[in-house]
Amino acid sequence: MPDEPTESSSANTSPIEKTQKTGSIRKTTSMIVAAELEQRYPGATFQVPEPADKVSLRIQRPVSPQVTPIKRLTQINCDEAGRVLRPIEDEPYYHGFLSREEVEKIIKKEGEFLVRKTEVAGRHYFVISLKDGGIMKHFLIKRTSKKRLYWVNDYAFKSVNDLIEYHLRNRAPLSTGGVYLEKACPKEQWQLNPEQIEPVEKIGEGAFGEVYKGLLQEGFFGARIPVAIKTLHSTNMTADDRIKFLQEANIMRGFRHENVIRLHGVCTSKEPIMIVMELCPGGSLLLRLQDLNNQPSLVTKINYVYGAARGMAYLQSKDIIHRDIAARNCLLGENDVLKISDFGLSFIGKTLMEKKLKKVPLRWLSPETLKSGVYSTKTDVYSFSIMIWEIFSFGQLPFYKFDNRQLRKLIIQKKAKLPKCLGDIPPEMEKLRLRCMDPEPDKRPDFIELEEIISEMPDVIKPKPPSLWNRISTAIGDYVYGRSST
Repeated sequence: MPDEPTESSSANTSPIEKTQKTGSIRKTTSMIVAAELEQRYPGATFQVPEPADKVSLRIQRPVSPQVTPIKRLTQINCDEAGRVLRPIEDEPYYHGFLSREEVEKIIKKEGEFLVRKTEVAGRHYFVISLKDGGIMKHFLIKRTSKKRLYWVNDYAFKSVNDLIEYHLRNRAPLSTGGVYLEKACPKEQWQLNPEQIEPVEKIGEGAFGEVYKGLLQEGFFGARIPVAIKTLHSTNMTADDRIKFLQEANIMRGFRHENVIRLHGVCTSKEPIMIVMELCPGGSLLLRLQDLNNQPSLVTKINYVYGAARGMAYLQSKDIIHRDIAARNCLLGENDVLKISDFGLSFIGKTLMEKKLKKVPLRWLSPETLKSGVYSTKTDVYSFSIMIWEIFSFGQLPFYKFDNRQLRKLIIQKKAKLPKCLGDIPPEMEKLRLRCMDPEPDKRPDFIELEEIISEMPDVIKPKPPSLWNRISTAIGDYVYGRSST
């Protein structure tokens, strides 16, 4: 959800409350932009006189015409602030678009702060997020109406850089409560800079934007490696759209498995926002299955199923429900290795209840999902059974004899049955497929058991045990990406 325009996550203050008492003005100010104020105080007007060295924000409220409270800001010039000439995107403390939830994962130490971008009332604003007294606090950086100066508490600046530099150098408080900037929180390894990414060729389109084949510069001296780049349309996108787009990257962060697509990082400091992932030269599993002139062998198809089971067993161990298992959401890497991808609907947890099902992949959904909105590992197993049918049926549409209305009724009544696979399928695989499609979730195996069963089938190619170096690098990756258990 977009950030609420409040001064701190722990505060519970009114929008702007000022009272005149014995000749002095007592003020309590929360971070509310002009648009929000106009909604809260119909008929109020906002005036910003602009003397040479002072900026006064006059807020007139019709509720109390006798009192005209004034917020006075001292304008600080560049020399006093420290004259920061580089753009905000190049500052180490600037993290681009981030949600509050992500901020709490990144800021781990007391006194650390970062600057991020958010959306309030349809407009973009900068926010200072920091940990103070063990509590995460968020300060919206406001702007004056005429000079467009940036301010938080008592001082106004021509740039956000100057504002941050001045408060750091002079230990100026961000609020009357005495909250101070201490130490910038550096970007994590997965937070990429735009200069590291080079889109080369458009290879597709997603729900939010285009997908490109491109290059990623790994670190300052690293090699340029081929990657897939998902971009977010910069126009007509709401804060919720950005959160949904980045949710996939948040789920993928730290995945380290041969059969799960790997995330290299995200770039949120400039538009367009980008998600950078492992490039799979084999493309879509579904398209490969549908290519009747270049059909994969029966052995290859068996190993597609095994690879998918291994990837899903890994995700199950991380308490991740995929919610959209299908051939269209699997990619093929080097040597035809299957990789689970597309985590746009995924969820971290044991179970999920959805009150309303919208734009769901009906033909892959279990009876309990359609009837009660329940998602779990066992509902993923049901979808996995449908994908097995796709793999051994040339990628054809499941339940192709029924329209959606007919099929929905059959699934809820637990009467939906797939026709016989259109291609050859080993008997033991067909028997396992039917177990996975059992209408009763408790009778379905989980992915840990599935991986074990399929590994004993004929023609399955088992992966070599990981080398010591691979185990060390995986452990380091889990630590760096903050995903030791999830």
